[in-house]
Amino acid sequence: MNIFLVIIQKNNRESLEINLDLVRSYLPVSHDSEQRWSSPGRIAQIYSFEYWPGQIRSSSYIHMLDNSAFTFDGFPDLPEIPVESDLPSQILKLADKNGPHFIKNISGEFSAGYIKDNSAYFTSNVGGTHPLFFTENDQLIAISNWMGILFGLPGVDDSFDFTGLSWICYERSMQD
Repeated sequence: MNIFLVIIQKNNRESLEINLDLVRSYLPVSHDSEQRWSSPGRIAQIYSFEYWPGQIRSSSYIHMLDNSAFTFDGFPDLPEIPVESDLPSQILKLADKNGPHFIKNISGEFSAGYIKDNSAYFTSNVGGTHPLFFTENDQLIAISNWMGILFGLPGVDDSFDFTGLSWICYERSMQD
C-alpha cells in the first residue's frame, strides 16, 4: 500500500515549506518507508509513504525518469506489458514517449499520478475503489489518495464542510 501526496506550488518565487511531521501525523498508521521526488525548481513534488513493502509487484511506488515521475497505489495494469516486467517504470516511459494522457490507458485497481516537468496528470480506476482527493489554496494544489493527509499542508482548513460530509455519507462510505 502507498499513500502518495503530490504538491504543485503556485508561486515559484519562494520555496514552499512542508512540515512533514505534521503531514505524517495525518497518516492512518506508522509507515515502513518514505520516498520523495521533486521537479526541477521544486515546483512539483511527490511524497510517498509506503506500507508492507514485501507485498508489492514493483520495486518502488515512485518511478523517476529525467524530468518526470509516476506514482501509484494499488495494482495498475496495461494488457500489452507482461506482469513480470517493472510495470510502473514501463508506464512512465510510455507516458514520456506518448504524452501525459497515455496514463488514461491504465486499467486495474489503482490510483496514479504522472508529473512531467511542472505539470501533473492523475487517473483512478473506474468504479472509484482507489479515489483521489485534492485541495487548493493560494500557495498550492495538492492531490492525494488519502484525504486526511491534505490537512497537514500549509493553508488547508481542517474544519468540516457539512455539504461535502453529507455527500460522503450519502454514498455510504466514510473516508478518514
